[in-house]
Amino acid sequence: MIECLCLICGKKFFKFPSRIKTGRGKYCSVNCKVKSLKGKPGHYKTHGKSDSRIYIIWTNMMQRCYNVKCPAYNRYGGRGITVCSRWHNFEKFFIDMGDPPIGYSLERKENNKCYSPENCKWATSAEQSRNTRRNHFLTYDGEIMTIADWSKKTGIKYETLWVRLFDLNWPTEKALTVSPDIYHNKSTAFLSC
Repeated sequence: MIECLCLICGKKFFKFPSRIKTGRGKYCSVNCKVKSLKGKPGHYKTHGKSDSRIYIIWTNMMQRCYNVKCPAYNRYGGRGITVCSRWHNFEKFFIDMGDPPIGYSLERKENNKCYSPENCKWATSAEQSRNTRRNHFLTYDGEIMTIADWSKKTGIKYETLWVRLFDLNWPTEKALTVSPDIYHNKSTAFLSC
């Protein structure tokens, strides 16, 4: 091996003579090689977002959909969730979504569809929790909401609605309209808790 001097940083390094003859022995590292290309036509430019929250979100999205070793793969890529071809490029993802607002994360509007500009938005954790496959949606009077949302709207506790719908098998209309206050018997008091 031959001792060389890096043309960018001046650091000494060793290379095989064959590398020097082919022109691959001018720089001590890839970083110095990239620095030597700056300003030249066609040089590699970075987006400058590698340490940002948006880049981490993009990386995690890609891992969930395409890396079989990712712990979340079975819930995403394993069930057919993919990322649109445009978003395989981080810069295009960033152009479409921008930086996430504080306290928001990436959400697919329709949980069984893929990641794309049409199906994604920034959402709060409360919005995220309402958009999972585990949620039960109820339709009543032209509105479709989760049990938790119906609980807030009607003032009937979540647990009461759950018991009415899934233990007692009440129809949706009855479960959402019967006031818990009508129960006076201690054996049914749990329904109003």
